[in-house]
Amino acid sequence: MPLLKISGLDAGYGKFHVLNGVLLEIERGEVAVLLGPNGAGKSTLLNAVAGLATIYNGVIEVDGRNIAGRSPSEIQKVGVGYVMQSPNNFGTPNIFPELTVRENLVAAAAGVRPEEAERTLKEVLELFPKLKELQNRKGKFLSGGERQMLAISMGLMKKPKLLMLDEPTAGLAPKVAS
Repeated sequence: MPLLKISGLDAGYGKFHVLNGVLLEIERGEVAVLLGPNGAGKSTLLNAVAGLATIYNGVIEVDGRNIAGRSPSEIQKVGVGYVMQSPNNFGTPNIFPELTVRENLVAAAAGVRPEEAERTLKEVLELFPKLKELQNRKGKFLSGGERQMLAISMGLMKKPKLLMLDEPTAGLAPKVAS
């Protein structure tokens, strides 16, 4: 059974239909990349899976459970993580600018058992050593690349089954992006 299966998906925003008849399957452990020009619907597809776009028709299954039309919080509970591009279409940052790096990561782990959250926090800070150095700095004082690293790290804090990253290398230095 695929981790993510999308069948006949039509989605968009209000009366603006962006996606028509999308079919996609992603297996557990697989890395998939959506490529296309600006305006092709890549972000809309991710927003639809995350519960942030209007679903007009079709099925979105995660581990065999249809999540189409469910709320973002319900979708997160089935193991879907989403790091939006920043700035995103909703005009909100993908980090909490007034919180420190560490506080952002702890906030992203809301609902996770404290001992598991602490273990994941250590793993994430090892994965991104620059964030370990900056863990007491407020988000608003981070560079664009540092904010992006933090957003990706926040996406990892709940150990999602499916982690979707929209424009994950935007703002990262070439050395970090590779």
